[in-house]
Amino acid sequence: MLPAVGDVIGQGKPLYRIDGEPVVLLRGNDVPVYRALSWGSEGADVRQLNAALVALGHASAEDLDPASAYFGRQTYYALQRFQEALGVEETGELAVDQVIFLPIDELRVTKVDGTAGASAGPGQVLLTASSTAREVTVELSASQQTQVAEGDDVTISLPNNRQTP
Repeated sequence: MLPAVGDVIGQGKPLYRIDGEPVVLLRGNDVPVYRALSWGSEGADVRQLNAALVALGHASAEDLDPASAYFGRQTYYALQRFQEALGVEETGELAVDQVIFLPIDELRVTKVDGTAGASAGPGQVLLTASSTAREVTVELSASQQTQVAEGDDVTISLPNNRQTP
């Protein structure tokens, strides 16, 4: 299963499915998924998993420290609740192909390169996405930079020649 162009996918939701199993978007800034995680694992990847599980409400910050880099009992139970919500086997372990960590809460699919039902090989691009956050970039010469400040009102000229505040 692949999403459609324009779909917005939030943290904790499947980006796509492989053999019917969801690959889920989780917020994480530190490291990509490079190993399976289970009880006793330690590291930055565990820290971002703990933070995501708390953010999604599968554990409270009192029960599971979102800054903890240790996979212990509370991570195990929170991960089982997360897996139950996804409708997958509740193993309490995170397989390497079960999630994708990205430094955003949601994304918008801008291009789908894969084909539903087709084989996907390692490193193959399945989809392209962008942030849903709006951002405007302005190129200014050094002499103009003192004339603007964050929060200033602006008018934006759109590609269709319309203007918007």
